[in-house]
Amino acid sequence: TPTPPEALGERVLRLLTTQLGDPRMQPARWSEASDQTRRIVLAWLTRATFAEFFDLIGRYAENEDAGHHWVDRRRFWSACLDRGWISDSWLVLGDNVHRDAAISRELRGSYGHLNGRSNHSALLMWIGSTVFAEWSHNGALHAWEAGAAGTPRFGSAGQYLISDLTARGLWFPPPANRPDLRSQGADGLTHCRGIWQGRVARL
Repeated sequence: TPTPPEALGERVLRLLTTQLGDPRMQPARWSEASDQTRRIVLAWLTRATFAEFFDLIGRYAENEDAGHHWVDRRRFWSACLDRGWISDSWLVLGDNVHRDAAISRELRGSYGHLNGRSNHSALLMWIGSTVFAEWSHNGALHAWEAGAAGTPRFGSAGQYLISDLTARGLWFPPPANRPDLRSQGADGLTHCRGIWQGRVARL
């Protein structure tokens, strides 16, 4: 089935989520929808989640002089999204960002609340069998095997603690062109410019 124009997709998504809710939070209400319909809606929601993270949350990062971290992350993860590698995503928002996101027409409350951080937030992404947590500002990137102990939960509009999103997880191997480097980042990968993307690609 051809993908509809973006503006039409946004209108259809608003209509469906208004009538049926978010399929990640209310799967029972989507039980009679086809698998294809659910996949399309989930893809739209994933793209809306990305837009919210990199636009709304990016403003908070820029206001705190963390905008230089933002360009590379947006470029890398947007490329993954455009290639269809990200099958699901979920926002966990700090207090101030949580209040701003309440106006989002597409997400309609489909995000968690990060307890104890006012402006910092995280984007959870599911790629293959791996779950990533990308942070706003200068927070480290974390990764876990889906289903493993400590992997953050998806689809919860409730409270998250910092510890829920920073538990020890997978090691990031060195980039393919840097055999001189060692694996690192089980406790979080620092965004070392020009290197972190290669580590994620290898993982």
